Amino acid sequence: MPIHKNAQVTLKMVGYHPFNPQKNHLPTILSTIATYDTCTGHLLGLADATFLTALRTGAASAVASQILASPQNKWV
Repeated sequence: MPIHKNAQVTLKMVGYHPFNPQKNHLPTILSTIATYDTCTGHLLGLADATFLTALRTGAASAVASQILASPQNKWV
């Protein structure tokens, strides 16, 4: 999930590890965000994005549920 802006590129990497909860006591979905200077290739920032990914997934599910549950929705 890349974005390129102002001589920087930011990448979000997401990994799916279904046995993590039982074996490693970690979440099933893990993600990391890294930002690089595109002129030098230098790493500018690195962050755990697991919580952000969970928030985005929850928000997208809430919006989809709200739309699909709408009385005006003809798809259901």
